[in-house]
Amino acid sequence: HNPPFQSCNTSRTGPRLQYIKVNYPSAPQSSFSINGSNNSTVSVYQNATVNLSYTNIGSTQYFAKTIEWSISNASGNTYNFVGGTNTTSINPQIQFTTPGTYTINQTVTNPLGNSTLSKTIIVQPIAPIANFKINGK
Repeated sequence: HNPPFQSCNTSRTGPRLQYIKVNYPSAPQSSFSINGSNNSTVSVYQNATVNLSYTNIGSTQYFAKTIEWSISNASGNTYNFVGGTNTTSINPQIQFTTPGTYTINQTVTNPLGNSTLSKTIIVQPIAPIANFKINGK
């Protein structure tokens, strides 16, 4: 494939063809971690605060202009954004109040397009703590 620009330079050894590399910007790539993990599935305990962190991939020409987070689950489980964050925060915090399996979707957009990545959070119930006395003590 031919480069988009070329120039001709004359030197003592004769004409020389030079190429200029042009990087074309493109749509951003969605990427994020859950509590610092890049795994596609992460387990957490009920009522714990979960940190979602956007990760920029590439140079500034690929930056996302907007970030949108959505959460879905099959059984109507509940969650809340906490710490003053929401669905458009770069690094939101979420607290899951009901055990279950949740799908976290991140969509990043810039003028050249968008990209979506989904990961799974499995929320485990808090283990009960035994509270009993032996011989009245």
